[in-house]
Amino acid sequence: MVSTLAHDVRSPLTTVRFTLEELREDAGGPAVRMLDAALRQTARISRLAEGLLDLDRISSSGHLQLDRQHVPARALVDDALHYVRSDADVTVAIDEKLSIDVDRQRFEQIVVNLVGNALRYGRPPVVVSIVRDGPTDRLEVRDHGDGIPESLRSTLFSQFAVGGPEGVGLGLWIVRQLAEAHGGRATAEARDPGVAMVVTFPAAAESQPASSESEQPATESRAATESRAATESRAATESRAATESRAATESQPTTESQPAPGESESAAGESRPAAREERSAAGENQ
Repeated sequence: MVSTLAHDVRSPLTTVRFTLEELREDAGGPAVRMLDAALRQTARISRLAEGLLDLDRISSSGHLQLDRQHVPARALVDDALHYVRSDADVTVAIDEKLSIDVDRQRFEQIVVNLVGNALRYGRPPVVVSIVRDGPTDRLEVRDHGDGIPESLRSTLFSQFAVGGPEGVGLGLWIVRQLAEAHGGRATAEARDPGVAMVVTFPAAAESQPASSESEQPATESRAATESRAATESRAATESRAATESRAATESQPTTESQPAPGESESAAGESRPAAREERSAAGENQ
């Protein structure tokens, strides 16, 4: 029933939006402001239809399918604020270099719902910020109103919790569902003055300290290469030493060809008496 109603609303709404956009191109003066107001309300009804479809999807399957992308945070929030009335007092405080890992369309819906809620129930200025806190990105939409009534604190993110003449009470509930689909959570924090609606979700993968882990294999590879080189160098040194030792051994005379010092002196001693006997015999013959 809900999904059928949402689809039936979107089809004629698209025709109305195209017609208003065509009229605005040729309009001037006060007509431009009126057409802009009509276009904003058309966008609001379109978001309401999307919210009803999300309600039906979550109720039937228990989860939403996300198309997460790595997108610049500041540009994404600026695009989302185009769906908010142009005269709204909204300040964006986001680092231009910050990127987040989100489903673009769903995240825009979170921003629009929170900013619209702050403008509707709080007081300006409304400040939108996104900061990185370690492995977590933190979206904060703060107003400067009277804060949250005590009676609503426990049911703030429930279906039809607030509602009223300008809403149906699904905005914050959808924010919570979308935050949880991103692996995060939605909370409300008191400020003085006002309240901050906070959505936390996992930071983009490239910002995680996984870079140090990616460097570890390279470090281990270098260590293994150096260890292998050292081993090969030692093996080469030992091989050269063994070769030189064999060459030195082969170049020396064998022990059999070199008589021991004792044997040489004994032979010389035996040859001297023999010479004396020969001289004595020669004297006798003379």
